[in-house]
Amino acid sequence: MRKILIVIFVLGICVSAYATEIVRIAPLTIQIKSSTTTVAGTAAKVPAVGLVGRESIALYNVTNATESVWCGGSDVSAANGFPLTSSSPAVSLDLDDSVDIFCISDGSNVDVRSLEVK
Repeated sequence: MRKILIVIFVLGICVSAYATEIVRIAPLTIQIKSSTTTVAGTAAKVPAVGLVGRESIALYNVTNATESVWCGGSDVSAANGFPLTSSSPAVSLDLDDSVDIFCISDGSNVDVRSLEVK
């Protein structure tokens, strides 16, 4: 029994010596911010003003039954953007507030809801 405990102790030291990353397992509970941004045929930042310290964001195409929205960087277009459509109207991303998200539609005014958490 003593040998088993020594082996477990040594393995525990070896495993902890190689840990290189701290993983946050606590829930995000400091603040939540919800916004609505109307996007059209020109790329618009979503949300227009982000939550300072954001750690996660979810986007939802409110008009998904009739209109598609494409999301990405400032150069987003229907050809290169991530689509929010009737079959997949929402996306959740672990992005901090240093990353701006832009969305565009085919020209129609479309409301995109965002939910940010830190």
